Amino acid sequence: MKNFLRKNGKSIAVAVAVIACISFLVYVAALGSGYYSSVENQAVSRADDYVYEQAAHVSAQLEAVKTSAEFFAEEVSSKKDKESFHNTLSSIKSFSSEKDLYFADIYYSVKDKIYTARGDEYEASPEMYALLSFEGTGVSKNFSYENTFMAFAVTADAECSFSDKIIIVYDSHAVSLESFVYEGTEENKTLIPSVKDSEFVVLCKYDGRIMERVVVNEKFDPGTDTVQDGILKKFVKKSEDYAKITAMCANDGKGAVSVTIDGSAYVFAVYSLSPENGNIFILALYDLSALYGEGYTLISTIYGAMGILAVAAAFGLISFIVSQIKMNAKIRKLATQDEELDCPTRDGFEYNAESILQRYKATSFAVIILQIQSFDYLSEKFGEAEKLRALKFIRNVCYNSLVTGETYAYIKDGQFLLLLHYRDRKGLIVKLKGIYNQITKYDEFPDKDYKINVSYSIYEVNGGEKQSVRRMVDKAKIVKNESAVKTSEASFNFYGDMLKENYAKRAEIEGRMNIALENNEFHLFYQPKYNLGKKTIDGSEILVRWFDSKIDAYRSPAEFLPLFEENGFINKLDRFVFYRACQNIAECIEKHIIVFPVSVNISRVTAIQPDFLAYYTRIKKKFNIKDNFITLEFTESFAYENYEYLAGIVNELHAAGFMCSLDDFGTGYSSFSVLKELEMDEIKLDKVFLDRSSHPDRDEMLLQSVIGMVKKIGTKITQEGVENKEQFDKLIAYGCDVVQGFYFARPMKYSDYRQFVEENFSKK
Repeated sequence: MKNFLRKNGKSIAVAVAVIACISFLVYVAALGSGYYSSVENQAVSRADDYVYEQAAHVSAQLEAVKTSAEFFAEEVSSKKDKESFHNTLSSIKSFSSEKDLYFADIYYSVKDKIYTARGDEYEASPEMYALLSFEGTGVSKNFSYENTFMAFAVTADAECSFSDKIIIVYDSHAVSLESFVYEGTEENKTLIPSVKDSEFVVLCKYDGRIMERVVVNEKFDPGTDTVQDGILKKFVKKSEDYAKITAMCANDGKGAVSVTIDGSAYVFAVYSLSPENGNIFILALYDLSALYGEGYTLISTIYGAMGILAVAAAFGLISFIVSQIKMNAKIRKLATQDEELDCPTRDGFEYNAESILQRYKATSFAVIILQIQSFDYLSEKFGEAEKLRALKFIRNVCYNSLVTGETYAYIKDGQFLLLLHYRDRKGLIVKLKGIYNQITKYDEFPDKDYKINVSYSIYEVNGGEKQSVRRMVDKAKIVKNESAVKTSEASFNFYGDMLKENYAKRAEIEGRMNIALENNEFHLFYQPKYNLGKKTIDGSEILVRWFDSKIDAYRSPAEFLPLFEENGFINKLDRFVFYRACQNIAECIEKHIIVFPVSVNISRVTAIQPDFLAYYTRIKKKFNIKDNFITLEFTESFAYENYEYLAGIVNELHAAGFMCSLDDFGTGYSSFSVLKELEMDEIKLDKVFLDRSSHPDRDEMLLQSVIGMVKKIGTKITQEGVENKEQFDKLIAYGCDVVQGFYFARPMKYSDYRQFVEENFSKK
């Protein structure tokens, strides 16, 4: 061996050195290749994100004009005669021309013919006539409007005898990329710095034609050619790259790929909108040639630029939503679909179920809450990722169990909603046991011995039942809340059975309610409200509590208030609360004690009484309460279901010196539709806006947008349910006017409230 080494040592050393060098070079090459692949992949992902944000921006603009069309169609559909129909169209045209820079004209169709707002037949373009084939709301192709400018049109169904559809024509700039990439005024606008420093071309395409372009790097001027035959063939020379891009565009027009143009690296990204949104394409071409030699400095620059762009995009989108979009449509969209589970939410369930029940009026159904037992334990034991995987499995089981005319949703806290056909209990239980058996087969937990168990809370719906789906769900929830659900196998709790079990409790409460009122067992509790701008108390909301002398304890409001709503006793209780509130105010004034405004809740039963207005006005005058000192609170659900009636009542209440508030705002999916009919002095946001979900960024965007929208119409906005400093500080930043909740003060007896005011605000 020594001789061998002595004779061949140099050769071996050279060979080892060569192998080492080659290995090192291979390592360096692999490292460089891996680095570039990482950079390339990140760039592709970033490009894909950007066009998605652009598409979201354009979609938001389209939703705004489509929502306007739906709103206008709703307005004209209510007209009973042709004269008022045409007058309304003319008013819409006049108002929109004044308020909307890009509004062109409004038309309507009758049996495939298009007419002007005045009723004259109009010879429209083929693109406009194509709109008549849309079901619901649609967007036209790009066309030249009366040979003056490029335009597009949107359409919405009109449900009246005078018209089939409403058609609104806009200047094409109503859907624009400019607000996304430019800043400053129209006279002095400049590219956003992050856009200016990047090298790409952004194109917006209508069926092959350029609708709008923003050219940052002038060497890539697309001209006026079509996308595929002009732009792609002009810049993309390699056949394999051209094939990749055309294949991507054909695949629903979504994605991003890396390509080579003139020896330099680029990323080509595309995102297409749905056909009902006009088949618009957003295209972006990113110049990445410098990535080959600039290293981490360049990638950091790109990350920084894209981060700034993302922030600018988010800011621009939020601003646009606040100022342009009908919030009703936006809220409905956000509220009806759980993005994490890709299934309907409770609001989505209510919307779908209402439609199904209308369609199958003679059919009986069951509304079911499927509750995962020990749901909180899942995340504690296995973590959020495992819990989410289990939820998706149960979602699939629920979805696959449905037949035509059935629907489902995920609420929260491990609860799924089901609307199932119902013949009898036996058949329903068989189907639910089948769902239960599939769920219990789930074995993906790390602990294979752990099995998911569920319980069912059921409300049986008779065919043609007229109560709302929300009420049906609430009744199923009553069963869930009052039933023992922790069992070793599936439990089935029916609302009808629970009613029998609770009949004695109901009879007891109804037997004592009048005696309790006579004996002054109902007490007024005051929960203060805090004005964020003035940094002082803004009054208080009066709540009622029942100290039942028979049980020597306070009953839960949830125990008696729904029953009082049902049997009508709530009217007596509301009047008692109002009388006592006025009495307390008058006493403070007489004794020269500091006093703040109060809010009093009005139930739907009380609001519809023939002498409602007369009684409340008389008591106010009796105690000489000054105008605008008492606010009457109406629930959003009552307002939505009775908005025409309430609109008239609100005007009369204002004349009588009352303020009016819309309570629990945001609990319904059509919240904003009531605002156009009601001149409310205050909007009280429900605690739902503060509840945490799996999408905190979206939650904050929605809360900020709603606050901004309400403030824009000049109405005071109050947020209920504020429980911590984080929520308090956030509401200050968003411009909320007033807050109410445990963080500031809990509901308290009148004597305690007086002491609270004296100690904290007597000198302010």
